[in-house]
Amino acid sequence: AQGITNDDIKRVANAVLVDDNEYTVYLKPTEKKEEKKAPAILDKALDVKELEVKRLEALTKAIIGDKQVTLPDLKVQDSGQVILNENHRLPKVAIRMESPRQPLSNKDMYTAQVLTSLFFQSGTMSQDKDQVFERLEDLGAGVDFNIGHEGVGFNISTVSIADNLAKTLELFKEMILGTRLDSEKFVNIKAGIKNSIKEENENHAAISRTQLMNKVYPAGHYHHQASQLERWQMVDSITYADVMNLWERIKQSNFVIAGSGDLKQDDLNKLQ
Repeated sequence: AQGITNDDIKRVANAVLVDDNEYTVYLKPTEKKEEKKAPAILDKALDVKELEVKRLEALTKAIIGDKQVTLPDLKVQDSGQVILNENHRLPKVAIRMESPRQPLSNKDMYTAQVLTSLFFQSGTMSQDKDQVFERLEDLGAGVDFNIGHEGVGFNISTVSIADNLAKTLELFKEMILGTRLDSEKFVNIKAGIKNSIKEENENHAAISRTQLMNKVYPAGHYHHQASQLERWQMVDSITYADVMNLWERIKQSNFVIAGSGDLKQDDLNKLQ
């Protein structure tokens, strides 16, 4: 800055640096915020949760090992009548037995209805129906009849823990081989079906459906229904021996048995 003398600097300083132009700045340090500590009870809750997670991890490892769980490796055996998916990863089993469909005549269709009702209203040789169905419920098992144009089939199934396998197999055998079809209940069941046929005169929806089906489908077809009188006579002609004979046909058919889970071939062979 050529041309600026010391006198020039003094003159400007005396004009600017005066008391009226002074500014005072006060610097105040900020307070340090203290971190709030979670109550001790929360620490305890987190500890409990962590322990629970560790416990579940240990339990899972004990059941399935160190392998990552994907699709289970199944050891499949199919001997025609017995199909086994052997998988011992978890202590659980599922078993289903089913009979091939037995062909039915028109009269047999009603015989199968009587058999179904009689089966569920009767017990076995050693227990009444309430005791039998209590055991079914406890073991996670169920039974059913399938009646259709292919015929009638019978199946019994369960999904349960492996510890109940022996009890389940024993119940299966008892329900198939030891079922007691009550002859006294047979009379009442047959009478109930006959009454329902007689009451069709008041069921206009059923009447119109029967007329339509008989117009569309020829005689002898599954959907072609005999007249009300013919059906009443069919049911009336059913004997207790007819019901027993149909049940024997089902029992003596070659049941197909399928099992999956923590079981072996020898377990299912006991049902053959």
